[in-house]
Amino acid sequence: MLNFKIRKLDNFKFSHDELLEYYSIVNEDFQNLKWHVPNVPIERGHSWAIQTKMLNPADPCPPYNMPGDTATEYNNNFDTPTALVFGFAKKILDRFPYAKQTVITVHGVGSSIEFHIDEEHWLPEEQIKIHLPITANDQSYFQFEDEDFVMQPGHAYLVNTTIPHGTVNNGNTPRAHLIFKIPVSRIAEILSAEITL
Repeated sequence: MLNFKIRKLDNFKFSHDELLEYYSIVNEDFQNLKWHVPNVPIERGHSWAIQTKMLNPADPCPPYNMPGDTATEYNNNFDTPTALVFGFAKKILDRFPYAKQTVITVHGVGSSIEFHIDEEHWLPEEQIKIHLPITANDQSYFQFEDEDFVMQPGHAYLVNTTIPHGTVNNGNTPRAHLIFKIPVSRIAEILSAEITL
């Protein structure tokens, strides 16, 4: 079932203009929920958790598990709604109630993420990601060890994050995606259903 790297989901229909509007509101009105890597310039990358693992959903949340996370600071489920569950994001979570770790992530000019495999030991089964590019450029790559992909705004992509992958933005504009995780057991449903938001 996981014999692919990235699949463009032509059966997944949504308004890219509505996604852009949602992103604009988040960027303008929710700076208090923006998270970025400490000691790294915020222009290099940041994110907003739409679903959080924080005990207090008003605290900025990393988009993934960070070293040193403890159960007393986090619920570790990445499924608690934040103030960002409205508009386009609410449509996503209404349509995919099993989604986890829903975030907007922004990779700034010159940023990169090293090759890694997503491992969620805290969930009962493997997860993979759905990416909805908000902004992109033709030198912003989702990478596998032997292949690079450019994901285009206005489309949805199913991404196999159980194999080594990373990203690099060699372009001159930021790359922003709305991302959420789904259980591997939902792949057949995602590929066969007509999905309209």
